[in-house]
Amino acid sequence: MGIPEKIVVRGLRAGAGDTREREIERTDFHDCDFTGQDFFKAALESVTFTRCNLSMADFRSAKLQGVRFVECKLVGISFMEADPFALQIQVESCKVMGCLFGGMRLRKVVLRDCDFQDCSFVGADLSEADFSRSTFRASEFNTTNLQKADFRGASGYQINPLSNNVKRARFSLPEALSLLGYLGVELST
Repeated sequence: MGIPEKIVVRGLRAGAGDTREREIERTDFHDCDFTGQDFFKAALESVTFTRCNLSMADFRSAKLQGVRFVECKLVGISFMEADPFALQIQVESCKVMGCLFGGMRLRKVVLRDCDFQDCSFVGADLSEADFSRSTFRASEFNTTNLQKADFRGASGYQINPLSNNVKRARFSLPEALSLLGYLGVELST
């Protein structure tokens, strides 16, 4: 018996179907509007959202396994309320505003090429995370494990190396100079 093909859904609008406590597997959503959609206790497995609007979507107690967000708009989502024991996400080339990742265990997570604005990563385990080429505005890192994380090509981050674990994290110049400000180091040319 072979693996079933993925289902492709295009242009779906929020409220078009009940997603509470529902199982959604092997599905690709393209250009869909899930604004305010309720995924409470839903089980999503091998699901990809491409160019979708998920503003204010509710993922409380949802299982997110193998879920990818590509070129999506993610606004006001508390990912920290998803089921922590069934959590594997990937976020690429997305606009991410006002989202909460605090306290989550997201080792080796891909959060690359994104625009993060007003997001919280406080207390999260983001060791070996890939933040490469992402931009950050007013996003908070505090007591965050960023060990071996990749910030090469990223910009705008404000990461205090005294209150975050940045051991063996990778940064690129000139943005990495922002880390020195927290150490009281003065640079001159």
